Amino acid sequence: MDFCITLEKKNYNKAPLVFLSDFFYWNDDGHPFAEIIKNYLPNFNDYYVENMHSRIRANISPNTTAENIIKQAYILGLYFNYIIFIKY
Repeated sequence: MDFCITLEKKNYNKAPLVFLSDFFYWNDDGHPFAEIIKNYLPNFNDYYVENMHSRIRANISPNTTAENIIKQAYILGLYFNYIIFIKY
């Protein structure tokens, strides 16, 4: 979320550039995370992130503080991860 604030973009259209920059840095530096991304890239999925963003937006008001948004996200994460765990 910090990069979205830094880039001042609501739709996060610079996110792929940020990802590529990080990946190339990790790859050049020999960081093990670069290998993980190479091996498991098909498993990375935006659905869960977008779903969580939608849930957060539905549960906050426009004048909510950043601290309260973080708290609400934490609560929603706990709740929905727990429900998913129980279902399966």
